[in-house]
Amino acid sequence: MSHLLLPLIQEFLADLVNCGLAKSTISDYRCTLHNFTRLFCGPVSEINAGILRRYLASVGGSPNNRARHFSNLKNFLNWCYRFEYITVNPICKLETPRCHAYPPRPIPTAHLELIADAIKQAEPRVRLLFTLLLETGMRIRETLSIRFNDIDLSPGEEKIIVRGKGDRLRAIPLVPGLLSLELLREKVNKYDPDQIYLFPQPGDVSQPLSYKDAGILWRQLQKQTGTRYRIHQLRHSCATHLLNSGVSIEAIQKLLGHKKLSTTCRYAQLEHSVLRREMACHLRRQKEGEAGVP
Repeated sequence: MSHLLLPLIQEFLADLVNCGLAKSTISDYRCTLHNFTRLFCGPVSEINAGILRRYLASVGGSPNNRARHFSNLKNFLNWCYRFEYITVNPICKLETPRCHAYPPRPIPTAHLELIADAIKQAEPRVRLLFTLLLETGMRIRETLSIRFNDIDLSPGEEKIIVRGKGDRLRAIPLVPGLLSLELLREKVNKYDPDQIYLFPQPGDVSQPLSYKDAGILWRQLQKQTGTRYRIHQLRHSCATHLLNSGVSIEAIQKLLGHKKLSTTCRYAQLEHSVLRREMACHLRRQKEGEAGVP
């Protein structure tokens, strides 16, 4: 990394930490800035639109990936401008790359049933982990970071407090009828006082199960069922199931911890049969209203 930019980048990343941004977000900024310094090794005051254009042209992957790099650089340069390291932000001269809106990616019902059956037959730790993901739509990192003191199983108040993106807290309700609630009660009844996390790292109960090891458990399930999906698609599947079961999109937004409703809409996919049913109900209500039916 360029010695000229290193101090600024370190200060910028330190400010992101102080703002409470997620570790994965800070890591993404760090990766973008490291890559940028491979192209440009001068002082920040000499960064211009041409240099930025060349860097963005070198970024591979999808248009969304290029847009992400653009956003990271823009925020870094905005920070430099705010602290008067530069007098103008050169990235403002460039057009913002357009992102492609991808449709929801729930796991197809037939494959989801195979995976759900495999989860039910798995050993207790795996069963609880993936049942929670499937029934609550939590992010995998949120689930792995659950501590025992985040769990409240008081009758009528059952919930888990999770730390989402930006270290924002939200409550995940656990209503009677959820298998994950039953499994959680069994786990809490066997609680070891030395255990901090609900899913501890094997050999070190003071640390949560790593994302890498959770991925290994997921791939074992995939191999067993002959399917190939990402863990995150369980979140999409949960949102889609809730939407098609009549849960409001606003309630799903709150459950998933999205700041914007538009983000939730990218997770939940309304099935065609449900859409037809809703349209039929609307027309029936309209006809009843015209006929004066109470």
